Amino acid sequence: MHHVLTEFVDPTSPVFGVTSAAAFGALSLVDPARLSPVRRRAYRVGLAATTGLWAGLTTDRDRTVLVPAHVVAGLLAGGAVWASAEVSETADERVVGWLQAAGVARPRWWLAAASAGSVLASVAADRAAARRAAAGTDPEVWREDLMRTRPITSEVREVVEAILQAADTPEAQVLRGQWAVAQESCFDDGEEFSTMVEFEVPDDVVRVVPHSHTYPVHARFHAPEGTELQVSLQIFAGRLVHVAIEAVDEDHPEPVDDILDRWPPVTDLRFVREAIDGRCLPLP
Repeated sequence: MHHVLTEFVDPTSPVFGVTSAAAFGALSLVDPARLSPVRRRAYRVGLAATTGLWAGLTTDRDRTVLVPAHVVAGLLAGGAVWASAEVSETADERVVGWLQAAGVARPRWWLAAASAGSVLASVAADRAAARRAAAGTDPEVWREDLMRTRPITSEVREVVEAILQAADTPEAQVLRGQWAVAQESCFDDGEEFSTMVEFEVPDDVVRVVPHSHTYPVHARFHAPEGTELQVSLQIFAGRLVHVAIEAVDEDHPEPVDDILDRWPPVTDLRFVREAIDGRCLPLP
């Protein structure tokens, strides 16, 4: 419940944007010229309050001198709307008259659409600004900015190609097409060995289903000290995302990076495929 209420007062929330657009659009549908004095006063109060609330919620709350900036902005905006009500209503009446003279049917609907559209555009701008501000503190944004692409090393390429050739299935055929245009995604241009290599695959490639899973064919081999290891391909959003070397025994205590210093040659690999019951069966 608290989360839902927060969405209504968060200026970067889609809920806030839709609600605000609906409120201002509804107010634009009202023709103040047709209201009685009492109802016109109520309309002005509602418009001033809505505008003041909008200004207060969309102003930076961390900016404080003597009074918080968002409070000042809300009061000023609401007061300005109230003080200029007569002028605004006269201008509103003229605009409606011009639209009618130009042959526009239901001019107030057009005014409401323009009002709602301007509010949604403002919310979109606030959301974009919030994302740009988060770029300075979000580790995921840092990560994306630091990532680079480079050709995949021959050692990794040979292992992955061998896995994709081990079983000639429709999925393997699609992944081979992705592999032909894949590049390594890395933090720098160093050549330090890693047991996991991430890939960058274009968005327009043909994708596999299910979209997120571990490719069921693995390449197994033994580390120099005897530990049985396997190479696995990971699929996400229907595309190849990384290849990794891991211990076959999930309870193996030693990190794989501590027992390997290179990718295995293809001649050392034997291939297995996961069966429906979870067992891994050898491939010829």
